[in-house]
Amino acid sequence: MRPLSLTVTLVLGVGSVRREKKQKERGRSDRFIFDFRSAAVAMARTNKKVTGAKSATTVVPTKRSRDIYTNPDNVVYIDVDEDTENPQTKRAKKSAGGRRPEKAKPVEEAFTAARCLSWFQSYATAPAAKTPRGEKSKASSNDSILDAEGMEKFYASVGIDPSDILALILSQRLGVSSMEATISQAQWMALMTSLSCDSDTKLRKQLPSFLKEYQSRAKLLRLCEYVFGLAKKPEEKAIAKEVAVELFSMMMKTTWPAYPTFCKFLQQSEVRGVTLDTFCGLCDVANKYPTVDILLKSYDSTSAFPSLADDFVAWLVTEVTSGEVTTGDVDESME
Repeated sequence: MRPLSLTVTLVLGVGSVRREKKQKERGRSDRFIFDFRSAAVAMARTNKKVTGAKSATTVVPTKRSRDIYTNPDNVVYIDVDEDTENPQTKRAKKSAGGRRPEKAKPVEEAFTAARCLSWFQSYATAPAAKTPRGEKSKASSNDSILDAEGMEKFYASVGIDPSDILALILSQRLGVSSMEATISQAQWMALMTSLSCDSDTKLRKQLPSFLKEYQSRAKLLRLCEYVFGLAKKPEEKAIAKEVAVELFSMMMKTTWPAYPTFCKFLQQSEVRGVTLDTFCGLCDVANKYPTVDILLKSYDSTSAFPSLADDFVAWLVTEVTSGEVTTGDVDESME
């Protein structure tokens, strides 16, 4: 014998409800199907009444989620989209599990020597060839050079400050031998081919890795030797204090929070010249103790650092004690 509640539902209800099995191909489960659903969907946009088993049911369009349900007032709420989607778009959504297909990421073009050469020539200048009057110049594209003006344009295009350590790193890797030296096509092609760079964009992406690479003590010291050799006169063993301050600025100003304080100390000191060992040793200190706080707490005066580094730390302790310098202000200035 049927329960009374079930009998009442069959007579007065809005139609029998049955639960379909999970349909894996549609990706939906626990979906309710009403006997009068097809009629309700057909009449939804006109907001007309649809007759169920024994009672009238009002179909009300709604912008809610794609659920169809009833309430005690025999009102069926059906989602009605105001905008009609392209059938192909709907099929694409269904195949992607209801999600919009992701846009394909642009593929970076492979390196080509021709594009790299064209890139170099966009900044280079052809040297003026000295030829007798009335004869044509025999200078070829292989004679093109990158002079100071071309380098300035190049640095601006890739976002390098000429007074920054990145400019020194590029100069070293290009094989620049002096402050006034130019860059040949062969030097350019050798470096950029090894980096697989043939455009400003590709090189710009690699610049952060340059800085990270030169955090290595061995590479940093080699860079220090290179920079010192550029600035030193052939007949001298030391560079003037003013020149050393400029070089320390390029090496440290963007990487060492203590640099402004160190620069102040160096300018006040009685040092007249800086040797290679002192120059490399001070750069080593900056690399080993990245903040003023770490420098004051962890500096080892027994290490093989130059005496100028010991003098700087002692001077810094005095300045901090007297309140002239605060470690927090110095370290936060680099953030």
